[in-house]
Amino acid sequence: MNTYLHTVFGESVSAKFNLVAKANSFSFGITRKSAYIPFNLLSSGEKCLYTLALMLSIIHVAKSPLKVIMVDDLFDHLDNINADKLFTSLQQVKDIQMIFAGVKEVNCDYKVEVK
Repeated sequence: MNTYLHTVFGESVSAKFNLVAKANSFSFGITRKSAYIPFNLLSSGEKCLYTLALMLSIIHVAKSPLKVIMVDDLFDHLDNINADKLFTSLQQVKDIQMIFAGVKEVNCDYKVEVK
């Protein structure tokens, strides 16, 4: 999962899972600059990016020949700068198709290169 978290957040962010001795007790989130941030304390945009990274991780290990992720309203939680960063970073993802839907117009500098 860290591979995809690095893709959508940058190299300074890693996944963190905490298991507690009590039955069915755990927490998860990210580590940024050595500080643990639980999922429930992430911003709505960060939660969307974390969930996208998790979905990419699951699809990556799936045995299905069809690897597609559909995401609705992701950009409602991202400003144009972060949407641009996301589009740029997702160029690194290979062999997984992504469909993004939503109603918010995204004005970013992302350019598609046709080869």
